[in-house]
Amino acid sequence: MQRVTLYFIISFLLLFISSEQTFAHLDTLKKKSFSFPNQQGWVNDFEYDLDSVSKNILIDMAKQHQLKTSNQICIITIANPDEDFAEFTIGLANFWGIGEKVKNNGVLIALSKKQRKVHIATGFGVENILTDALCKKVIDDKMTPKFRSGDYAGGLIDGMKELIALLEKTN
Repeated sequence: MQRVTLYFIISFLLLFISSEQTFAHLDTLKKKSFSFPNQQGWVNDFEYDLDSVSKNILIDMAKQHQLKTSNQICIITIANPDEDFAEFTIGLANFWGIGEKVKNNGVLIALSKKQRKVHIATGFGVENILTDALCKKVIDDKMTPKFRSGDYAGGLIDGMKELIALLEKTN
């Protein structure tokens, strides 16, 4: 009987200790409080990297793709997002509600020229096509070479073209 009681006491203590560690871990996973800008359309150039012609090309590409597939692609350029650029981009895509709610088929391309960062966030409805590895390849192969030469509009246009080609190939 003492052995059974001791077993329950030890089990209870282990369960209590592990639950305390779990709850401590959950505190670190709480959503960060980001300050998101309001969406101004398909292309949100808060860093003023795009001339009007390039901006209109990107808007037209996004509109045509949405009409063809229902996928929604948006772009943001922003100077000083919070520390974790990927988390900021994903949070912003959710905050803006990019894509159809039921299909969750939104894509957000985020660029911070000032911080030298770019990230592509995808909704669950398109992430089987635009995997993280494929998005990284688009960034590395299509966007970054243009960014390095100072052609931010060209990098965004080439990246958008590649993403659209990949998405439309599967439809």
